[in-house]
Amino acid sequence: MGLLTDSVSVRLSRKANSPALDHSAGTASAALGLVLYCLGFADQALARSSSAIAEARRLAHPPTLASSLVCVAEVLSLVGDNAALDERVDELAAVVSEQSFALFRAQAMVFPRLGEGPIWRFS
Repeated sequence: MGLLTDSVSVRLSRKANSPALDHSAGTASAALGLVLYCLGFADQALARSSSAIAEARRLAHPPTLASSLVCVAEVLSLVGDNAALDERVDELAAVVSEQSFALFRAQAMVFPRLGEGPIWRFS
């Protein structure tokens, strides 16, 4: 977990604006949410996940947003918050359809829609 927290900390401590650090810290922050859940800190995982999505939106960088949404969807799936999971997967579906991100589309398809089986809403 040290590498992930270090990555996030380095970005937050930089005064100069570095897009590469922004994007790597955003992705690391989302992944840290999953790690926190696996360590038994579900509340912290959800908080970290929410901040990762907010940061990814602020960056307006579609690959970072898609990557963060996949990590957050994994946490929400494990926590069992199906309503929030549906919202994030809908958002992910919009991003991957707009940007043609095949990898993120494939990852998103594993999240079931409530009672509807695998994700079917991609064009």
